Amino acid sequence: ALSGTEGIYVEEQLLIMERNGYPEETYYTFSYSPIPDDNNHAGGIICANTDDTQRVINERQLRLLRCLSEAVSVPTSQQAVCQQGLAALQQDPQDIPFAMLYLSEEGGQQAKLAGSVGLDNVEDLLPTLSQDNSPWPVFDCMNSHQLIVISRTETPLAKTAPLGVWKTPASKIAIVPVPLAGKKSRAGALIVGLSPVRLLDENYQSFLDLLAGQLGAAIASANAIEQEKKRAEALAE
Repeated sequence: ALSGTEGIYVEEQLLIMERNGYPEETYYTFSYSPIPDDNNHAGGIICANTDDTQRVINERQLRLLRCLSEAVSVPTSQQAVCQQGLAALQQDPQDIPFAMLYLSEEGGQQAKLAGSVGLDNVEDLLPTLSQDNSPWPVFDCMNSHQLIVISRTETPLAKTAPLGVWKTPASKIAIVPVPLAGKKSRAGALIVGLSPVRLLDENYQSFLDLLAGQLGAAIASANAIEQEKKRAEALAE
């Protein structure tokens, strides 16, 4: 643009900006156009820009919700739903740097790891949680039916958290209750690393609640199918 020959146009440019007191993921569409002086040279430039941050993030999250819905649309078994659902979460590493899914056992005294994404060897660290001795507030989350946010430094991932696409580990972790459709009890909890370049605002929390709700509905359907198969096999026997 300063050469005076032509302008430039950039669409949805990712910029990490500190405009609210923390490094923030932002997206801008902008153009630089030369302003000619009396000698027909570039005497300056004009920049027209649009903040597309919320639109880009909303579209990205909607894509993940559609992907998750498709991945668990045919709930053949609880294990398959968990694996396919967690695999779908990898489509949005910007908002979900890593995730673990715990499902409660009968009686609610224990919760077992149903799968994870974005983490290495987590099965060796926390395969089973007990209500009496758990490094994660999973049972508090399931009992209160409320999302809980904790600092990563207070968890077993204090030194082993992945860097992710933002090249910096998540500083906060959310534990989201996973509901069983049609019941007040909780099937488990989804542990999610939060983006280091976003605040957990109302939109972000609603997004996590929708993810957990879809997983819970699919798990409930898979459990119903498995129970129906067992009844059919018992009748046949």
